[in-house]
Amino acid sequence: MIGFSVESDWSRKWGELSGPIKARIDPCQLHTVLNDEDRDIENDEDDKCDSQLNVGWYRFLNKPGIRMPTSCPPTDSRCGTAWPGWLGGVHPTVEDGIVTRAVHFRRRTDCKELTVHDIEVKNCSSFFVYLLRPTGIKKWCAFVKL
Repeated sequence: MIGFSVESDWSRKWGELSGPIKARIDPCQLHTVLNDEDRDIENDEDDKCDSQLNVGWYRFLNKPGIRMPTSCPPTDSRCGTAWPGWLGGVHPTVEDGIVTRAVHFRRRTDCKELTVHDIEVKNCSSFFVYLLRPTGIKKWCAFVKL
């Protein structure tokens, strides 16, 4: 079983799990798929956010290679929000397992007004999964067009 729809019970239940149970779960097999293409970093709309997102493992779209961007977007108002986010640093290799990375969110020009959230990331060979949480007025972004 690979992935679930955006509003799956899986992402809601992740926050309720603890220790040994979480350690045995492979997020490459159990994750929620974020199907909304407006998360594309090239989308210049700015009226959405992830304030209602449940804590859990997520994959961007159900397509190989889609991933979170790793550099500041050229302007704010990207990926459907005024606060677009990108991964600070490189994506992990398969051998790295689950790693912690900072995600930066920009508001205004030159990436000067930033907030940062730490997340966990795992390389599942043909796609990445991210342990995400609600972000208030910010939004998790992706490269949709490869």
